[in-house]
Amino acid sequence: MNTLYSESMVYSSLPKFIIQALSHRGIDQAAFLADIDVEPHELGSIEKSISLDKLSIIFERAIQVTQNPDISLYAARIAYTNILRLQLHMSTMCTSFREYLNLMPSTLKIFGDIGEVVVLRDSEENIKMVWEPLFPEKMKEDYYADFFLGLASLMVGSLCSRPIPVVSAVLSCPPTEESSIRHSIFGSKLFFSNESSYLNFDSEVLDYQLVKLEYGQENTPGHAVTRLFQSELINDPFLAQLRKVVVRQLPKGKINIDAIAADLGTSRRSLQRRLSDRNKKFSHVLSDIRSQLALRYLADLQLSISDVAFLLGYVDQGAFTKVFKVWYGKTPRAYRQCST
Repeated sequence: MNTLYSESMVYSSLPKFIIQALSHRGIDQAAFLADIDVEPHELGSIEKSISLDKLSIIFERAIQVTQNPDISLYAARIAYTNILRLQLHMSTMCTSFREYLNLMPSTLKIFGDIGEVVVLRDSEENIKMVWEPLFPEKMKEDYYADFFLGLASLMVGSLCSRPIPVVSAVLSCPPTEESSIRHSIFGSKLFFSNESSYLNFDSEVLDYQLVKLEYGQENTPGHAVTRLFQSELINDPFLAQLRKVVVRQLPKGKINIDAIAADLGTSRRSLQRRLSDRNKKFSHVLSDIRSQLALRYLADLQLSISDVAFLLGYVDQGAFTKVFKVWYGKTPRAYRQCST
Protein backbone atom coordinates (compact mmCIF):
# COMPACT_ATOMS: atom_id res chain seq x y z
CA MET A 1 0.00 0.00 0.00
CA ASN A 2 1.14 3.54 -0.76
CA THR A 3 2.51 4.83 2.57
CA LEU A 4 1.42 8.42 1.91
CA TYR A 5 -2.09 7.22 1.09
CA SER A 6 -2.32 5.03 4.19
CA GLU A 7 -1.24 7.96 6.38
CA SER A 8 -3.49 10.56 4.71
CA MET A 9 -6.33 12.00 6.73
CA VAL A 10 -9.44 14.04 5.92
CA TYR A 11 -11.14 16.47 8.30
CA SER A 12 -14.38 15.00 9.59
CA SER A 13 -16.44 17.93 8.31
CA LEU A 14 -16.66 16.17 4.93
CA PRO A 15 -18.15 12.85 6.17
CA LYS A 16 -20.47 14.86 8.41
CA PHE A 17 -21.88 16.55 5.29
CA ILE A 18 -22.53 13.11 3.78
CA ILE A 19 -24.24 11.87 6.92
CA GLN A 20 -26.36 15.01 7.11
CA ALA A 21 -27.46 14.40 3.52
CA LEU A 22 -28.49 10.89 4.57
CA SER A 23 -30.56 12.18 7.48
CA HIS A 24 -32.41 14.47 5.08
CA ARG A 25 -33.44 11.31 3.21
CA GLY A 26 -34.72 9.57 6.33
CA ILE A 27 -31.62 7.51 7.17
CA ASP A 28 -30.93 7.20 10.90
CA GLN A 29 -27.46 8.63 11.59
CA ALA A 30 -26.66 6.45 14.60
CA ALA A 31 -27.67 3.28 12.79
CA PHE A 32 -25.65 4.26 9.72
CA LEU A 33 -22.51 4.93 11.77
CA ALA A 34 -22.90 1.63 13.61
CA ASP A 35 -23.33 -0.16 10.28
CA ILE A 36 -19.99 1.14 8.96
CA ASP A 37 -18.23 0.76 12.34
CA VAL A 38 -17.60 4.47 12.87
CA GLU A 39 -17.85 5.79 16.42
CA PRO A 40 -19.77 9.07 16.82
CA HIS A 41 -16.81 10.61 18.67
CA GLU A 42 -14.70 10.18 15.51
CA LEU A 43 -16.88 12.83 13.88
CA GLY A 44 -17.59 14.79 17.04
CA SER A 45 -15.65 17.88 15.99
CA ILE A 46 -15.00 19.51 12.63
CA GLU A 47 -11.32 19.49 13.58
CA LYS A 48 -11.13 15.70 13.94
CA SER A 49 -9.82 13.57 11.08
CA ILE A 50 -10.58 10.21 9.51
CA SER A 51 -8.66 8.11 7.00
CA LEU A 52 -9.29 8.25 3.25
CA ASP A 53 -10.22 4.56 3.34
CA LYS A 54 -12.93 5.24 5.91
CA LEU A 55 -14.19 8.20 3.90
CA SER A 56 -14.56 5.94 0.85
CA ILE A 57 -16.52 3.44 2.95
CA ILE A 58 -18.88 6.22 4.07
CA PHE A 59 -19.42 7.40 0.50
CA GLU A 60 -20.00 3.89 -0.86
CA ARG A 61 -22.34 2.82 1.92
CA ALA A 62 -24.28 6.09 1.56
CA ILE A 63 -24.88 5.29 -2.11
CA GLN A 64 -25.98 1.77 -1.22
CA VAL A 65 -28.48 2.68 1.51
CA THR A 66 -30.06 5.46 -0.56
CA GLN A 67 -29.73 3.66 -3.90
CA ASN A 68 -28.80 7.09 -5.23
CA PRO A 69 -25.43 7.55 -7.01
CA ASP A 70 -25.91 11.32 -6.79
CA ILE A 71 -25.90 11.46 -2.97
CA SER A 72 -22.49 13.17 -3.06
CA LEU A 73 -24.09 16.12 -4.88
CA TYR A 74 -26.61 16.51 -2.05
CA ALA A 75 -23.68 16.47 0.37
CA ALA A 76 -21.99 19.15 -1.77
CA ARG A 77 -25.03 21.42 -1.35
CA ILE A 78 -24.85 20.98 2.41
CA ALA A 79 -21.09 21.67 2.38
CA TYR A 80 -21.71 24.84 0.40
CA THR A 81 -24.11 26.25 3.00
CA ASN A 82 -21.60 25.39 5.72
CA ILE A 83 -18.73 27.32 4.13
CA LEU A 84 -20.71 30.45 3.29
CA ARG A 85 -18.98 32.24 6.15
CA LEU A 86 -15.60 31.53 4.58
CA GLN A 87 -16.96 32.95 1.32
CA LEU A 88 -18.03 36.08 3.19
CA HIS A 89 -14.51 36.66 4.45
CA MET A 90 -13.07 35.98 1.00
CA SER A 91 -15.37 38.62 -0.50
CA THR A 92 -13.72 41.27 1.67
CA MET A 93 -10.35 40.52 0.01
CA CYS A 94 -11.26 40.32 -3.69
CA THR A 95 -12.87 42.61 -6.24
CA SER A 96 -13.28 40.43 -9.33
CA PHE A 97 -13.87 36.76 -10.06
CA ARG A 98 -10.33 36.67 -11.48
CA GLU A 99 -8.93 37.72 -8.09
CA TYR A 100 -11.12 35.19 -6.33
CA LEU A 101 -9.77 32.35 -8.46
CA ASN A 102 -6.25 33.30 -7.36
CA LEU A 103 -7.35 32.93 -3.73
CA MET A 104 -9.93 30.16 -4.12
CA PRO A 105 -10.01 28.02 -0.96
CA SER A 106 -7.72 25.03 -1.34
CA THR A 107 -9.42 21.66 -0.96
CA LEU A 108 -6.26 20.32 0.69
CA LYS A 109 -6.38 23.04 3.33
CA ILE A 110 -10.12 22.97 3.96
CA PHE A 111 -10.78 19.21 3.82
CA GLY A 112 -7.39 17.48 4.23
CA ASP A 113 -5.29 15.08 2.13
CA ILE A 114 -7.73 14.41 -0.67
CA GLY A 115 -7.08 16.47 -3.82
CA GLU A 116 -7.59 19.82 -5.50
CA VAL A 117 -9.92 21.63 -7.86
CA VAL A 118 -7.41 23.24 -10.22
CA VAL A 119 -8.28 26.26 -12.39
CA LEU A 120 -6.76 26.29 -15.90
CA ARG A 121 -6.93 28.80 -18.74
CA ASP A 122 -7.86 26.35 -21.49
CA SER A 123 -7.99 28.99 -24.27
CA GLU A 124 -8.78 32.68 -24.77
CA GLU A 125 -12.47 31.81 -24.61
CA ASN A 126 -12.50 29.09 -21.97
CA ILE A 127 -11.39 28.38 -18.42
CA LYS A 128 -11.87 25.05 -16.72
CA MET A 129 -11.99 23.70 -13.20
CA VAL A 130 -10.45 20.23 -13.06
CA TRP A 131 -10.75 17.72 -10.22
CA GLU A 132 -7.28 16.31 -9.47
CA PRO A 133 -7.25 13.63 -6.73
CA LEU A 134 -4.16 13.42 -4.58
CA PHE A 135 -3.90 9.66 -5.23
CA PRO A 136 -5.37 9.05 -8.73
CA GLU A 137 -4.85 5.27 -8.69
CA LYS A 138 -6.59 4.92 -5.34
CA MET A 139 -9.37 7.48 -5.82
CA LYS A 140 -11.03 6.67 -9.13
CA GLU A 141 -14.53 6.71 -7.68
CA ASP A 142 -16.91 9.23 -9.26
CA TYR A 143 -18.27 10.50 -5.95
CA TYR A 144 -15.09 12.45 -5.20
CA ALA A 145 -15.31 14.42 -8.45
CA ASP A 146 -19.06 14.92 -7.99
CA PHE A 147 -18.66 16.31 -4.51
CA PHE A 148 -15.79 18.71 -5.15
CA LEU A 149 -16.85 19.94 -8.58
CA GLY A 150 -20.41 20.28 -7.30
CA LEU A 151 -19.17 22.39 -4.41
CA ALA A 152 -17.00 24.49 -6.74
CA SER A 153 -19.93 25.11 -9.09
CA LEU A 154 -22.20 26.21 -6.24
CA MET A 155 -19.54 28.53 -4.83
CA VAL A 156 -18.84 30.14 -8.20
CA GLY A 157 -22.53 30.64 -8.87
CA SER A 158 -23.00 32.78 -5.75
CA LEU A 159 -20.06 35.16 -6.10
CA CYS A 160 -21.27 37.81 -8.51
CA SER A 161 -24.49 39.69 -9.23
CA ARG A 162 -24.16 38.45 -12.81
CA PRO A 163 -24.66 34.67 -13.15
CA ILE A 164 -21.57 32.52 -13.75
CA PRO A 165 -23.05 29.43 -15.39
CA VAL A 166 -21.21 26.22 -16.14
CA VAL A 167 -20.94 26.11 -19.95
CA SER A 168 -20.46 22.34 -19.91
CA ALA A 169 -19.55 19.61 -17.44
CA VAL A 170 -17.34 16.72 -18.49
CA LEU A 171 -17.69 13.97 -15.90
CA SER A 172 -16.14 10.58 -15.23
CA CYS A 173 -19.39 9.05 -13.98
CA PRO A 174 -21.87 7.23 -16.22
CA PRO A 175 -25.27 8.85 -16.83
CA THR A 176 -27.95 8.12 -14.25
CA GLU A 177 -31.67 7.62 -14.76
CA GLU A 178 -32.64 10.66 -12.68
CA SER A 179 -30.23 13.61 -12.85
CA SER A 180 -32.27 16.64 -11.76
CA ILE A 181 -29.78 17.63 -9.07
CA ARG A 182 -26.89 17.11 -11.49
CA HIS A 183 -28.56 19.44 -14.00
CA SER A 184 -29.39 21.99 -11.30
CA ILE A 185 -25.71 22.19 -10.26
CA PHE A 186 -23.89 21.66 -13.57
CA GLY A 187 -26.41 22.88 -16.13
CA SER A 188 -27.90 21.08 -19.10
CA LYS A 189 -24.78 20.35 -21.15
CA LEU A 190 -23.34 17.20 -19.56
CA PHE A 191 -20.85 14.69 -20.96
CA PHE A 192 -20.40 11.39 -19.13
CA SER A 193 -17.95 8.49 -18.82
CA ASN A 194 -14.87 10.64 -19.42
CA GLU A 195 -11.40 9.73 -18.08
CA SER A 196 -11.33 12.90 -15.94
CA SER A 197 -13.86 15.39 -14.60
CA TYR A 198 -13.92 19.14 -15.19
CA LEU A 199 -16.18 22.15 -15.65
CA ASN A 200 -15.95 24.67 -18.46
CA PHE A 201 -16.66 28.38 -18.03
CA ASP A 202 -16.64 31.29 -20.46
CA SER A 203 -13.49 33.36 -19.82
CA GLU A 204 -15.46 36.62 -19.92
CA VAL A 205 -16.62 35.87 -16.37
CA LEU A 206 -13.08 36.55 -15.09
CA ASP A 207 -13.81 40.28 -14.98
CA TYR A 208 -17.20 39.99 -13.30
CA GLN A 209 -17.27 41.98 -10.06
CA LEU A 210 -17.81 40.15 -6.79
CA VAL A 211 -20.81 41.01 -4.66
CA LYS A 212 -19.74 43.09 -1.67
CA LEU A 213 -21.74 42.21 1.41
CA GLU A 214 -22.96 45.02 3.63
CA TYR A 215 -22.49 44.59 7.36
CA GLY A 216 -25.18 46.03 9.55
CA GLN A 217 -23.41 45.69 12.90
CA GLU A 218 -20.04 47.02 13.99
CA ASN A 219 -19.15 43.74 15.70
CA THR A 220 -19.76 41.55 12.66
CA PRO A 221 -16.52 39.56 12.10
CA GLY A 222 -16.27 40.44 8.43
CA HIS A 223 -16.75 44.11 9.29
CA ALA A 224 -13.88 43.86 11.75
CA VAL A 225 -11.62 42.53 9.01
CA THR A 226 -12.46 45.36 6.61
CA ARG A 227 -11.83 47.90 9.37
CA LEU A 228 -8.59 46.30 10.50
CA PHE A 229 -5.88 48.88 11.28
CA GLN A 230 -8.24 51.79 10.57
CA SER A 231 -6.19 54.10 12.80
CA GLU A 232 -3.14 53.49 10.63
CA LEU A 233 -5.19 54.30 7.57
CA ILE A 234 -5.53 57.77 9.05
CA ASN A 235 -2.02 58.12 10.45
CA ASP A 236 0.05 56.34 7.79
CA PRO A 237 -1.60 55.56 4.44
CA PHE A 238 1.45 53.56 3.30
CA LEU A 239 1.25 51.09 6.19
CA ALA A 240 -2.51 50.85 5.81
CA GLN A 241 -2.13 50.01 2.10
CA LEU A 242 0.65 47.52 2.87
CA ARG A 243 -1.50 45.71 5.38
CA LYS A 244 -4.49 45.70 3.05
CA VAL A 245 -2.35 44.02 0.38
CA VAL A 246 -0.96 41.49 2.87
CA VAL A 247 -4.48 40.54 4.05
CA ARG A 248 -5.52 39.98 0.43
CA GLN A 249 -2.42 37.92 -0.36
CA LEU A 250 -2.47 35.73 2.75
CA PRO A 251 -4.81 32.97 1.48
CA LYS A 252 -2.43 32.32 -1.43
CA GLY A 253 0.10 30.92 1.05
CA LYS A 254 3.91 31.17 0.83
CA ILE A 255 3.65 34.94 1.20
CA ASN A 256 6.92 36.88 0.81
CA ILE A 257 8.17 40.43 0.47
CA ASP A 258 8.72 40.12 -3.30
CA ALA A 259 5.08 39.22 -3.94
CA ILE A 260 3.88 42.08 -1.74
CA ALA A 261 6.23 44.58 -3.41
CA ALA A 262 4.96 43.48 -6.83
CA ASP A 263 1.34 43.91 -5.70
CA LEU A 264 2.18 47.41 -4.45
CA GLY A 265 3.85 48.25 -7.76
CA THR A 266 7.24 48.83 -6.20
CA SER A 267 10.57 47.04 -5.80
CA ARG A 268 11.72 44.87 -2.91
CA ARG A 269 14.45 47.38 -2.08
CA SER A 270 12.02 50.31 -2.11
CA LEU A 271 9.58 48.48 0.15
CA GLN A 272 12.35 47.55 2.58
CA ARG A 273 13.55 51.16 2.63
CA ARG A 274 10.09 52.54 3.37
CA LEU A 275 9.67 50.02 6.17
CA SER A 276 13.11 50.84 7.56
CA ASP A 277 12.17 54.53 7.62
CA ARG A 278 9.38 53.50 10.01
CA ASN A 279 11.63 51.21 12.09
CA LYS A 280 9.78 48.14 10.86
CA LYS A 281 10.71 44.81 9.26
CA PHE A 282 8.49 42.97 6.82
CA SER A 283 8.56 39.75 8.87
CA HIS A 284 7.36 41.65 11.95
CA VAL A 285 4.60 43.39 10.03
CA LEU A 286 3.45 40.05 8.59
CA SER A 287 3.44 38.39 12.01
CA ASP A 288 1.58 41.34 13.53
CA ILE A 289 -1.13 41.22 10.86
CA ARG A 290 -1.55 37.47 11.18
CA SER A 291 -1.71 37.51 14.98
CA GLN A 292 -4.39 40.23 15.04
CA LEU A 293 -6.39 38.70 12.21
CA ALA A 294 -6.26 35.32 13.95
CA LEU A 295 -8.21 36.69 16.92
CA ARG A 296 -10.82 38.29 14.67
CA TYR A 297 -11.30 35.14 12.63
CA LEU A 298 -11.48 32.91 15.71
CA ALA A 299 -14.23 35.19 17.06
CA ASP A 300 -16.37 33.98 14.16
CA LEU A 301 -17.51 30.59 15.44
CA GLN A 302 -18.79 29.59 12.01
CA LEU A 303 -15.19 29.44 10.77
CA SER A 304 -13.38 26.19 11.55
CA ILE A 305 -9.79 26.40 12.73
CA SER A 306 -8.70 24.96 9.38
CA ASP A 307 -10.64 27.81 7.70
CA VAL A 308 -8.74 30.32 9.83
CA ALA A 309 -5.42 28.68 8.97
CA PHE A 310 -6.28 28.98 5.27
CA LEU A 311 -7.28 32.65 5.55
CA LEU A 312 -3.98 33.40 7.30
CA GLY A 313 -1.91 31.61 4.66
CA TYR A 314 -0.63 28.63 6.68
CA VAL A 315 0.00 25.32 4.97
CA ASP A 316 -2.28 23.49 7.41
CA GLN A 317 -4.01 23.68 10.76
CA GLY A 318 -0.99 22.25 12.58
CA ALA A 319 1.35 25.01 11.37
CA PHE A 320 -1.16 27.67 12.43
CA THR A 321 -1.63 26.07 15.86
CA LYS A 322 2.12 25.99 16.48
CA VAL A 323 2.54 29.71 15.69
CA PHE A 324 -0.60 30.71 17.60
CA LYS A 325 0.80 29.08 20.76
CA VAL A 326 3.90 31.24 20.39
CA TRP A 327 1.75 34.37 20.10
CA TYR A 328 -0.78 33.70 22.84
CA GLY A 329 0.46 30.75 24.93
CA LYS A 330 -2.42 28.43 24.05
CA THR A 331 -3.89 26.62 21.07
CA PRO A 332 -6.53 28.28 18.87
CA ARG A 333 -9.09 25.78 20.16
CA ALA A 334 -8.26 26.59 23.79
CA TYR A 335 -8.36 30.32 23.08
CA ARG A 336 -11.77 30.01 21.41
CA GLN A 337 -13.12 27.97 24.34
CA CYS A 338 -11.92 30.58 26.83
CA SER A 339 -13.43 33.41 24.80
CA THR A 340 -16.93 31.94 24.42
